[in-house]
Amino acid sequence: MLADRGISMNAVEPNDAMRNEGMNFAKNVTWSKGSAEETGLSDNTYDFVSMASSFHWADYEVAMKEFQRILKPGGYFIALWNPRKIENNPLLVDIENKLYSYKPDMQRKSSGNSAFCNELFAKLKNSSMVEDVIYLEGEHIEKQSRETYLGLWRSVNDIQVQIGSENFEDFINYICTKINENDVIEAHYKTRAWVAKIRK
Repeated sequence: MLADRGISMNAVEPNDAMRNEGMNFAKNVTWSKGSAEETGLSDNTYDFVSMASSFHWADYEVAMKEFQRILKPGGYFIALWNPRKIENNPLLVDIENKLYSYKPDMQRKSSGNSAFCNELFAKLKNSSMVEDVIYLEGEHIEKQSRETYLGLWRSVNDIQVQIGSENFEDFINYICTKINENDVIEAHYKTRAWVAKIRK
């Protein structure tokens, strides 16, 4: 979306398959192989660095030093997640309850409501690499096709690891049954953003 507005963008992705998907989807973005800890990008070059629904996988200290290196003076790091708000949708509540029936003590690592996210503001605020930090959130509703909704569940790898592949396929089949008569699934999202000005 930013590239479509004429902003020069570099995307760094360690996974070859995901990077190829990105290259096919966003052709006006420059793509390269790398990670949060080792981007391969030039020093003092970027106005902002962003990680969406992924900063919890990075080595925090190493990644922050890398962002400090590649950002210009006055540059910003932005961490984003967009967890679903399911409370007002009985269908989505039922699906979430089914998920936790496989592992009641499941810890959602990639969720925007995880312990990592809930502690991130304090972690950034207390960092010697950060001058200032603000927290923002907003809500929106997406009308998703059955295929899109299922694809989003299939992309959540921490669930697959925690409940096992057999249970995960059973869970996906359960979702298919529950949404079979829905042409559209109305998903309510809350986008959460932590914006940190990096000290140079």
